[in-house]
Amino acid sequence: DFFRRGDERPQPPMNFAGDYAGGGMMLAMGVLLALIERSGSGKGQVIDAAMIDGANYAALPLFKWAQTGFMPSKSDGHIDVARFILAQAPHW
Repeated sequence: DFFRRGDERPQPPMNFAGDYAGGGMMLAMGVLLALIERSGSGKGQVIDAAMIDGANYAALPLFKWAQTGFMPSKSDGHIDVARFILAQAPHW
């Protein structure tokens, strides 16, 4: 419901935020950091890649922008995409 435009029906759940941005980002970062540690110490590492934590990290800028006013919102709490600078990219 956070990404709804005007009177449109709400979008389906965006599970890719948890699957790809959350789990994938956390796992990729964990693997890279484990490789760096292995090259320095020669020991392996345990990688904890939690999708919920990763999705929270990925969504944090959106909620901070909404909180500080960088991302303008309407009176009903939805994003005002007409005034949001990151949504004003040229449509090729």
